[in-house]
Amino acid sequence: MKSKRGILITGATGYIGGLTVTALAKRRAELARLVALDVRAAPEGSRSPGVDYVEMSVTDRGIREVF
Repeated sequence: MKSKRGILITGATGYIGGLTVTALAKRRAELARLVALDVRAAPEGSRSPGVDYVEMSVTDRGIREVF
C-alpha cells in the first residue's frame, strides 16, 4: 500500500495557486495533508474544506514548522 503524501502550495491566493488548491482539495482523501501558503490571507468564502491555510512567506523562519 502506498503511503499518503502531503503537499505544500505556495502562492495559494494567486490565480494559478488558487486553481491548484481547488483541484487538489477535490482529491483531498488521497493526501496526508494539503497546505495552502501565501503572504496574503485567503478570503473565507474562497477556502476549500480540508485545506490548512497559512499566512506566511516562504522566507519566514517558521516555515519548517508548517509542514
